[in-house]
Amino acid sequence: MAGKVSGQTPSECRGAIKTFFSLNAFKKFSFDPRKTLDLRRQLLGQCASADPENVNKILSQFGRVRG
Repeated sequence: MAGKVSGQTPSECRGAIKTFFSLNAFKKFSFDPRKTLDLRRQLLGQCASADPENVNKILSQFGRVRG
């Protein structure tokens, strides 16, 4: 995901990127960006070695968009 922020998508990262963008939350029938952000934050939080600065960049750019 850190590569995606800088415009690079290595082929070995496609699975992780697909998983990240598959997390979408809905409130009744409408997309809920806040809950989607929370789900994606939880996913990225599972990686203990992730740089918090990179995680924040990823979430600020892609955390609330519908995947």
